[in-house]
Amino acid sequence: MRNNNHCPLCRQVCEEVKYNFRSETDFDRFKVESPRTVQLLENLVDVQLLFDSIMEDVEQLRNRMRTVSTSLQSIDLMNRERNTNRRR
Repeated sequence: MRNNNHCPLCRQVCEEVKYNFRSETDFDRFKVESPRTVQLLENLVDVQLLFDSIMEDVEQLRNRMRTVSTSLQSIDLMNRERNTNRRR
């Protein structure tokens, strides 16, 4: 049942397994998902992990750009001050 949602005895598709019967109306259920559904969910998780990784990279690049931009502004200010001091 783990790899397949068909009953091993009758080969019909199963949607749930009932077990641990305490009475006719009181029992536990285990929902069986089709292999296709499981595969789609795994693919969705893979896509989400990839997206998260890409977003982390984008955030790191943004931080680097801010740092470089701030550094360039500082250098520009220093150069302006030097040029101003040379002219005096």
